[in-house]
Amino acid sequence: MPARIIPRERASLFASRRTERAQQLENLMSRAHGARVVGSFLAIAGLMLVLAAPAGAASGQTVEIMVMKHACKSSIQSEADFNAVEAKGGGTGTVGGLVQTVLACPTIALPGEKQAAGAIAGTPARFNFTVTGSDGKAQTFSDSMFQSGKLCETDVKLDANGDGKISPNVCLDISHHMFSVAGGQVTVTETSPPPGFRFGTLRTTPVAIDKNNDLQSVQSFGGGVIRLNTTPDKDGKIMLHVYNFTGAASMPNGAMSVPAPAPVNPVPLVGLGLLGLGAIGGGLAFARRSR
Repeated sequence: MPARIIPRERASLFASRRTERAQQLENLMSRAHGARVVGSFLAIAGLMLVLAAPAGAASGQTVEIMVMKHACKSSIQSEADFNAVEAKGGGTGTVGGLVQTVLACPTIALPGEKQAAGAIAGTPARFNFTVTGSDGKAQTFSDSMFQSGKLCETDVKLDANGDGKISPNVCLDISHHMFSVAGGQVTVTETSPPPGFRFGTLRTTPVAIDKNNDLQSVQSFGGGVIRLNTTPDKDGKIMLHVYNFTGAASMPNGAMSVPAPAPVNPVPLVGLGLLGLGAIGGGLAFARRSR
């Protein structure tokens, strides 16, 4: 026989059921409210991100100017000499062209700066740059950050030395200095080149490597002065490959024309050899990933 429920017990059971139902309803309402709150928060956050996303490195907005220094061998004493070397790899703006120029002009750093261990690099020397932002504030190496790094065959999946292997031990130094300045009209001046060298020419990272648009920011260069307008830059980071030549200048120090952008498709890297220096075809311009 089922147990009898006396009035007091029945009232208590009903009260318990009402409490459970009320709690369930409260939970459902709370979840619905929470979903609305979360949804609203995400919508607001998304809107803020859209509004905050920069279309470019607007004037006054902080940009990162990266300077990688290349000291060319004595066989390169003019722009014509440099262009001839570059042409062997496909010309200005190509990966192969960059490879050839770095074979002839390895990167260098200041004495005492620790470049990547085991990587191939030029001899350290004293030199300096001044980078002036659109706010008129100038910075030198004492205000910059030195970034040591190297790029190896395994980073670019390239058998650079032609030994049939892709080795993590065949690497090139990609050290550089980084300046954070106000974007817009920016001037980069090589105030003191390494002893025995002078300002030679300028290149930016090939588009085929990291899809940058750094070249669009270069207005002119020559005589050690590089003028930029960083407004078009997409990521607020501009890599400048500054090459120094030896010997007397064979042309006026006036502003040189900015090289035209090259096709996006890179030139095949074939038969580069020379102890893995060919890896620089991808490595130098991948300095944004330097380790």
